[in-house]
Order: sequence, then C-alpha cells, then structure tokens
Amino acid sequence: MPGVIKIKQYDRNAEMQRINPATNPFVNVFDRNLIQGSGVAVSKSGTIFVSDAGRHIIWKLNEGTRPVLFAGKTNTPGFVNGTAANARFNTPKDIVADTADNLYVFDSGNHRIRKIDANGNISTVTQVNASIADASLTVSPSGDIYAVASGI
Repeated sequence: MPGVIKIKQYDRNAEMQRINPATNPFVNVFDRNLIQGSGVAVSKSGTIFVSDAGRHIIWKLNEGTRPVLFAGKTNTPGFVNGTAANARFNTPKDIVADTADNLYVFDSGNHRIRKIDANGNISTVTQVNASIADASLTVSPSGDIYAVASGI
C-alpha cells in the first residue's frame, strides 16, 4: 500500500515524514531547512520535487536521502532558461509533474510558467499576466496545463 508523504514547516525547518496508512506511525525521512517551500510534485518514479519560493530554487528529494538542489541557484533570483544548474527562478510558487516526468513551475516573480524537461532543461511555456500573484497548477493526462490564479 502506498504511503502518504507529509511535509510540515515550522520556523526555519521542514520535516518530511511518511505515514503508513495501515499502522499510521510517523517515520522520519529527512530534516532540512526548506524555507518557504511552496509547491510539491511527484514524478512517476517517486522522486519528489519542492519549489522553494524563498530561496528561488527547486529541490529534488528521494526517500531516505538528503534533499539536493535540482534547479536554480540558492538565494539568486533571476530569469535564465537552460540547464538546471544555470537556470534562475524568481519566487517559484507551484510545481507539478506530467505523465512524461516533465515538471511545470509557476515562476511568480517572472510571471511565467516554466517547463523542466526530463533531462533537466528549463524553458518558458508561457508568460502570465503580471497581476497574477499566485497560481496552482495541474496537468491533464493529455498534457494540457491548467492554472487557478489569484491576484487578477
């Protein structure tokens, strides 16, 4: 039976725990400072990605291991497409995975929806209205991206 992943934030720390629905114990998976972690996506293979709006980066998390910086540069907002190491985000608020393991990020400070392909290359999907302060993304099985936006 699959577990439920829970990420709790408090002060400057976040703790991710797996809950076994059959017995409901908490098993600590990792502790890490995830300042302003704002969105979470899970790939087909079970890799977890967290958008960190406060640090302008995307984390990559595998169960039982420490999180690693996946895309962007810590505390360096900007707008750069390209490889994950060279890319820059500005307040990435939400993240979602599609069936092909591409990630889509609502990069709110840049007013764009960005795509991170399965090889870690970042490109711009579309620009959004500058008045949109926050959006929640989802991707349909056919690949259509939907966003529910606030601040319009």
